[in-house]
Amino acid sequence: MGRLVTLDPALRLALRAGLSLLFATSAWHKLRDVGAFRAAVENYRLLPPVWAVPFAAFLIAAESGLAVALWL
Repeated sequence: MGRLVTLDPALRLALRAGLSLLFATSAWHKLRDVGAFRAAVENYRLLPPVWAVPFAAFLIAAESGLAVALWL
């Protein structure tokens, strides 16, 4: 049978804080210049142009949500 690995609570807290900070700063960077981020998403040309704005908004919301969800 497999062994269940447990992490030290201090390590879990540090990992949670680090990931939360990563997602929060990533979202903040995108929010500082939403137009440039939208243009970057459009320039990748992976999505139809009409989907660029909703996808950019979704990505910012997802990163913000993950930053908060790590603390719940």
